[in-house]
Amino acid sequence: MKVNIFSTTIVQKVVVGLSGLLLCGFLIVHLLGNLLLYSRAGDYQAYNDYAHAIHANPLLPVAEIVLLILFLAHVILTIALVLRNRKARPQGYAVKRSKRGKSAVVAHNVMHWTGFVVLAFILLHLLDFRFGVRYADDPAMPRAHRALMVLHDPLSASLYTIGSLLLGYHLYHGINSAFETLGAGNSRVTPYVRGLGATFALIVAVGFASFPIWVNVFLR
Repeated sequence: MKVNIFSTTIVQKVVVGLSGLLLCGFLIVHLLGNLLLYSRAGDYQAYNDYAHAIHANPLLPVAEIVLLILFLAHVILTIALVLRNRKARPQGYAVKRSKRGKSAVVAHNVMHWTGFVVLAFILLHLLDFRFGVRYADDPAMPRAHRALMVLHDPLSASLYTIGSLLLGYHLYHGINSAFETLGAGNSRVTPYVRGLGATFALIVAVGFASFPIWVNVFLR
């Protein structure tokens, strides 16, 4: 009987873990680029140059397709795993509760909900900054000023702040889960993995949440 390896749970978990870690790499690069907003010399020239270089790069569509594939693989396979687990253990993850306690079950379930919130947050970000649905992209307007205009909007500022913090929560548990799936779950390595996950999640959450807070508190 022919078996599709991509339908097996272990392979799906590995793909979810690897795709998540690769997306973490994108997040840190994206954050570093956005930090140029804090360099206000020459009327945000550093950020404008960075944004122009990205949008003028002929490889941008390729990078966007790769990111889309990673993101879809991460989301779709995660949903498939959740549905499979619920079907296999309809009594509320009794095995996991007995081994790791009720708090682990709560974190596991909350992580799935934060994942959907993060998905909505990313879609909003794309609508605002990539496709210009809510804010039309004016070629004459510098990229930095357009970013500041979006972040000055009270609704955007609130959603980006909350979304960034929930992204941090999702990353903290996701990184731990990814490394555990990839074989780094023994007692000697686990404390370092948790420390790495907590540090990374804190940097990403505070980093992205700082932009709407900075714009609305210090640039009024």
